Amino acid sequence: MPRRLGGRLLFGCGPCRPKWVKLVDNIYTDNQSEGIDKLVCHCARKPDKLDSIAKYLHKRLLSDLHHRNYANVNITMEAISALVNTCYRLKLNLFDSSFLKMVLLLLEQDLPELQLLGTKSFLGFSQIEEDAPSYHREYDDLVDHFARMAYSKLPNEIERKKVRVAGIKGLQGVVRKTAKGQLRINALQSMEKIVPALLFNIHERPPQSNETDESEPGCQAVFVFKDVACRASFTNIIPVVSTMISHFDHHKLWTPSDFPLLVFGYLLDSIKNMQVAHNLVKELINYLRRNDTRLTTLQRISVVMVIDKTIITLAKGAIGPDVFHNFKALLQILRSSIEKTSKGVGADEQRFHDAIMHTIAEFAKNLPDAQKIELLKFILNFDPLPSGRSDSKDYSKPMVKVLVKTMLTMAIQYQTVAISNAIDFDFLRLLLHGVALDPDASIRVYVQKILHALIDRHNNAPKLLAVRIYPPEEVKSVYTLEKPSRQDILFMKKTGFVLTENIFHQMLDPSNKVDNLEHLMCTIGLIALEMGAEEVLSELLRLVLAVQQKTLESTDHLPLPHLCAIHAVLATVMSIIVPISRLNESLLSHVQSVIQTRKEKAPYLLPEVAFNRKNTQETYPAQLVIPEDMLFILATVKSAMIQVGFDASTLDIPYPAFDPLKALQSLRVVMMGTRMNEYNTSVAGGAVSGPSDYGSMTRCNGWGAYSGTLGKGGRPGDPFGNVGL
Repeated sequence: MPRRLGGRLLFGCGPCRPKWVKLVDNIYTDNQSEGIDKLVCHCARKPDKLDSIAKYLHKRLLSDLHHRNYANVNITMEAISALVNTCYRLKLNLFDSSFLKMVLLLLEQDLPELQLLGTKSFLGFSQIEEDAPSYHREYDDLVDHFARMAYSKLPNEIERKKVRVAGIKGLQGVVRKTAKGQLRINALQSMEKIVPALLFNIHERPPQSNETDESEPGCQAVFVFKDVACRASFTNIIPVVSTMISHFDHHKLWTPSDFPLLVFGYLLDSIKNMQVAHNLVKELINYLRRNDTRLTTLQRISVVMVIDKTIITLAKGAIGPDVFHNFKALLQILRSSIEKTSKGVGADEQRFHDAIMHTIAEFAKNLPDAQKIELLKFILNFDPLPSGRSDSKDYSKPMVKVLVKTMLTMAIQYQTVAISNAIDFDFLRLLLHGVALDPDASIRVYVQKILHALIDRHNNAPKLLAVRIYPPEEVKSVYTLEKPSRQDILFMKKTGFVLTENIFHQMLDPSNKVDNLEHLMCTIGLIALEMGAEEVLSELLRLVLAVQQKTLESTDHLPLPHLCAIHAVLATVMSIIVPISRLNESLLSHVQSVIQTRKEKAPYLLPEVAFNRKNTQETYPAQLVIPEDMLFILATVKSAMIQVGFDASTLDIPYPAFDPLKALQSLRVVMMGTRMNEYNTSVAGGAVSGPSDYGSMTRCNGWGAYSGTLGKGGRPGDPFGNVGL
């Protein structure tokens, strides 16, 4: 048996040495391969000797390194590696400590050859699949040395690349050995050393798209980085992302955005769990909020572009509170940016706003349709805009513009099937009694665009925006028509009054621009084409006649070009409604007569002239006087409607005057979550008309009874109150 003296093992000499010592010493002879085989066989028969053998090999390695006997160093590492690879199933835990110390000894040397030798041995060890993790092992020192190798700055390029690749592979080996169980915690604590080393090599020479040269540190770093990300779970992706963000900050790598986008692209390629992706988005948004004042605008743009890339790649089909959390956070960042630049928005800041809007749109694009509408309402509630808001201290026109632009980008993503699913009552109230009443004409245009995106199912909007009167025989071929569904008709019966009332008042707004009237014309046309049931067309005729009458009474309140443009809109609406309905025979001659007379005597009352942006003062008369033969006559329209069986009783009912206070109160009720308990489609007393193609429909003076419609029903002159037959 060996004796201990002064902390050293003394095995005697010659025949007095134990057999396992002789076997170890014999590997340093000329026939080293045979000696290693015999040593392995001996350990297989007597695994209890593994610990002693490993310690003895460690002692020999120390001695050989001290005496620079590098030939024996190679033999020692070959022997210990053979024992690790062959005897690990026996009692690896008995000698793994000595093995790791030997690897560390080599990594501590300055010679690249020794570092490569140590790395090679450790990589073989890291490939071993163990039945149970070993919690007693410490890898911190190995991580330090592998990371140092990954940053190697050797003057010889070939040696430098080899050492860096070895260091990168060594880091992967550490992650592989600590990827299970509680050992994962140790690996996470080392991410602040592992990830920067990988990013450093990727940044120094990013690999080409299809490059897989393992001799290049950049290619190897990408491979290992993806492996690290792939092993990350729901919770431990955060240390990886946090370290990446810190690295970008410390080395000022956010700009240009190419490198952050490249690296996060690698990360996203490796993450397959959608919830992990949401954690990634949340971490990036939190970082952006915490550092909003410290980061430059270009750096913030880069962060938002990374968020956008994350959403596009992995956030498909996302649902749940994370979506609203991220939405709210992005909107708050947007508001903060706008408040900081209230005196003017530069080109870079505008790019930042556009980047956030695009990101929000990508969020919406990947959501279920029902949730898209909820998010539109969420934005409206985020910064509600009731009438008269322009006088409020917290009114922010730039913020409002950005919000409506954001809503439009979201609405465009919606694929409307049923109008009632796209536009419910609460959403319509929030939109039309809030931001639609904004004093800024450009904001009101965006509101109409949002409605177009949600209503237009057949791509009629572009044709309608080019305000033009087509011959009656061409109308059905120019526009795409489809028989309205029962669901759409019920929607208009229940909520159509909100739309038509709003259009009536907006048509007469003196702050309108040409764009406003064009988009209002498009909205009316879409209502007629997409939901053109008899009741709907009757209400639109009422709208046309009411607006016409109001313009005749308001010549002193509206500019003359506005009046001409309004009359041109009304003529265009009539040229669409009549040919697509049963009024084609009874009313078409009157409409054609009015249009023809205007062509001959007052072309400024038709869209070809009224919407010509090159008009001059000479285009218009000094005073607008419209004779009766250029107007749509109430009695003629009513007679034609009665002749074909339309309900003409609503034509005599005027629209109520706009009351900002009532609109504001209505909006507040909706914002507090109060919904109408029911939409009563029957008139008082339960009288119902005969059978219809769409089932039992109400026919009354108005579109139904709306008990509890927030102060709008039941008052004198209100066609949407409780009116009997």
